[in-house]
Amino acid sequence: MTGKLTRFTVAPRQLMMAVMMAVIAGSAGWGFSGVVSGGAADALTRGKRIYFTRCAQCHRAIPIKQYSLKQWERLLPPMVKKSKLDATQGAELRAYVRATLLLPL
Repeated sequence: MTGKLTRFTVAPRQLMMAVMMAVIAGSAGWGFSGVVSGGAADALTRGKRIYFTRCAQCHRAIPIKQYSLKQWERLLPPMVKKSKLDATQGAELRAYVRATLLLPL
């Protein structure tokens, strides 16, 4: 580096790439296992399932990229409460939304 701090270091970049690959794999119907290991893959898979089932009970599953992360951070808490998701389900849903927003598509 040239004295300037960058926002990401090597490890977070690798993690971000793994999450992006997991979301691509998940959205293609491949699931997250094999791309992200263990609990992270399971959590993203459960978050995706919540998004397309529980959220879609009240409204259509809108494209996640229709809103910014800041907008999602404002929108999700009342919807998580209204849909009676527990803390773990809410965290998994938020993780899935965040991972999807990281995709450069």
